Amino acid sequence: MSQMKQRWTSRKFLVSLVAQLAAVAVLMWPEHESTIVEASRSIGSLLVITLTALGYVAAEASVDRQRVESQETPS
Repeated sequence: MSQMKQRWTSRKFLVSLVAQLAAVAVLMWPEHESTIVEASRSIGSLLVITLTALGYVAAEASVDRQRVESQETPS
């Protein structure tokens, strides 16, 4: 994965982006602050859960790929 793509898909970046979007939304619609904060918390949590699961799958796939490649290489 390229370094730029890693930055855009990092959990820290995505969670901070959700927080910033929530702050802007609260500034625009202060009467809905609690609803916006709860929604942003849920969205941030879902992003972290999804990215963690995808990261685990990618790591396991990499390990499996290396294992297969090492078995195919003649000794």
